[in-house]
Amino acid sequence: MKNIIIKDKKQYLILLKKLFDKCDSFKIVVPLNKIFSNVNNNSMPLIIQKLLPYSTNSENASTWPGTKVSRGQKKNYRIYTFKICSQTFDIMKKYSNFFDVKVENEIEYYTSFNEDIQLDISFFEDNNCIFYTTVHEGICMIEKELS
Repeated sequence: MKNIIIKDKKQYLILLKKLFDKCDSFKIVVPLNKIFSNVNNNSMPLIIQKLLPYSTNSENASTWPGTKVSRGQKKNYRIYTFKICSQTFDIMKKYSNFFDVKVENEIEYYTSFNEDIQLDISFFEDNNCIFYTTVHEGICMIEKELS
């Protein structure tokens, strides 16, 4: 795997198309404190609300590509798995990147999918991770042959 920088929406869309052509699923990690059980799912990040009809699985976890959570935070995250299809591509292509850099009071931090939240995403082919983000560190990693 190698680290890549996605500079603009054009590069994001080119990469997204490659990932959707090669992979069979993708996953998004959501902190459990961002998910509340209510009928309307209004507390869930908007991207998850949009993608939820295409979810094939969800599970609580403490590890995912690029991240292993410290002992005190075990299982405080939910990983949603989504199928690769034209509908999920249409949702994902509306964004400009997997994450954005924000600056507030001279402090730089990262947000995901136009929301004030950090959501890691990973793409898989036959259960092999081809691409993942570690948003809190501003990292995108990709298999060398896909880059």
